[in-house]
Amino acid sequence: MVIEEINRGEPAQIFGELLTLLEAGKRTPKEALELSDPDAEGNRLPAHILENLYVIGTMNIADRALALVDVGFRRRFAFVTLEPVLGVRWRDWVVVERGVDPDLVEEIARRRSGRC
Repeated sequence: MVIEEINRGEPAQIFGELLTLLEAGKRTPKEALELSDPDAEGNRLPAHILENLYVIGTMNIADRALALVDVGFRRRFAFVTLEPVLGVRWRDWVVVERGVDPDLVEEIARRRSGRC
């Protein structure tokens, strides 16, 4: 499951009880929690998250809302920083497919690489 800009909402409130179930050690039927919302028949059934379900949340590090992400929520995720690679394939695509001026493309790549 991919959740774009996961920090835009309040993840602890959005996930609720499922936040506990995201932990690796709690993804078994034995660790299932009874959810507060009943099913159509009024029964409160235990729920667990399958081990093969991966939750991927994206965040923009420039977004000020990142600092507001709850510590309990953060500890349930691994964080990976992804940087854009502005190589030859990107340059060719931007110039040919998008019609961007080649000089502008080189300037963007130069600035991105820190050679300002």
